Amino acid sequence: MFGSKKLTFQVKDPMRVICRIEGSNQRARELTAFVDFNSTHCLMFAHDAIYLGYSDVANRAREWREIFPQKTPYLISFRGIERGILVNLKRVSIGPLSTEGVSAVCLEAEPSMQLPYDVVLGRSFLDKFKVTYDGRAKLLSLS
Repeated sequence: MFGSKKLTFQVKDPMRVICRIEGSNQRARELTAFVDFNSTHCLMFAHDAIYLGYSDVANRAREWREIFPQKTPYLISFRGIERGILVNLKRVSIGPLSTEGVSAVCLEAEPSMQLPYDVVLGRSFLDKFKVTYDGRAKLLSLS
C-alpha cells in the first residue's frame, strides 16, 4: 500500500467495486470486481490476463501442472473446485488504495457473459490492507 489512505464502503451482497489492474507489459485495465473474503487468491479470467501481458495463461492448466505444479494450484471457489495458472499482478488499485505484487489465479474455465464481475478480489489482495468492519453501520474499511 502507498501512503495512509482509507476506503470505506457499504457491506452488501455482492460487494462490487471497480478496480484497476496493471500488468507486466505497461498495460492496464479497469474491471468490475467482486470482493470475496473466502477466496484465498484473486481470480481473473484468461482473456483479461492475456491483455495485461500474462501470455502463460493461454496454456491449459492441467497440462502445465505436470511441468509447473507450483504455478497451477487447485482451489475451491463459489463455482466448485477449479484449476488455473498463477500470475503475479504488477499493481491492483481500488479507489485511493493501491498495492503491488498481488497473486491471482487465472481460471481455466471461461466465465459466462452474464456474470456481474470480471475479477474476484480475494485475500491475496485484501491481506495487504488493514480491514475494519463496523457491524452496526454495516461498513467495511480498508486502510
